[in-house]
Amino acid sequence: LSYEDERHYAFFPGLPLLMRAVAATALRPAAALLGPRAACLLAGVLVSNAAHVAAAAVLLRLGRAVLKDEVRALRAALLFCLPASSVFHSACYTESLFCLL
Repeated sequence: LSYEDERHYAFFPGLPLLMRAVAATALRPAAALLGPRAACLLAGVLVSNAAHVAAAAVLLRLGRAVLKDEVRALRAALLFCLPASSVFHSACYTESLFCLL
């Protein structure tokens, strides 16, 4: 496989499906203003951000259950959100969906 071929397999299949579903339902009025391609991209950013917030909430619940300490669980969830690499969780990438899984 070359780099040209790999771009077709770069995304987790759930992200494009969720992007299309959100663009077709919740962002239908925006698609009329922005166009279908821009609405799909906006849906991808919304899905990624929602998955990132949900992953942080799941990590907080897991930290509470495992650590039995509210402060350490909250610190773990905050440290998940703060690194410079978390910018990829708010972009239209699959990393936030993988973290949520």
